[in-house]
Amino acid sequence: MQGWDKVRENRHKKLIQQGIIPSTWECSPRHEHSPPWDDDENNMSTNQKDWEDSRMATYAAQIEIMDRGIGRIMDALRKGGDDMYDNTVTFFLSDNGGKKTYICYFSAISHISHLTLTMLVLQNLKDVLR
Repeated sequence: MQGWDKVRENRHKKLIQQGIIPSTWECSPRHEHSPPWDDDENNMSTNQKDWEDSRMATYAAQIEIMDRGIGRIMDALRKGGDDMYDNTVTFFLSDNGGKKTYICYFSAISHISHLTLTMLVLQNLKDVLR
């Protein structure tokens, strides 16, 4: 169990290595309501860490399923002929839902993923609009 600090750090490094973001971009600060994962003073019990680890895995699974579904849609557009893919503008929109509970924890682990998807969509949009 790595915890959200390590996951965020690794994702940030990977985005830089892949050339998706410049190396001058710093990782955004952890949300103020998300305690440091490995800080002895944060008093997170093993049960709390297990719970948060399970929640992170659940969100990751949701994103994986969405990514596969979006990939299937994009593949269908590519195979659709008549420049269907080239003449389609794709927008990916998302929110944290209608309930504020646990937003800080979701935000801490998901912003980089949404940033990646948003940047890829914007890059494709830029190419389409040329």
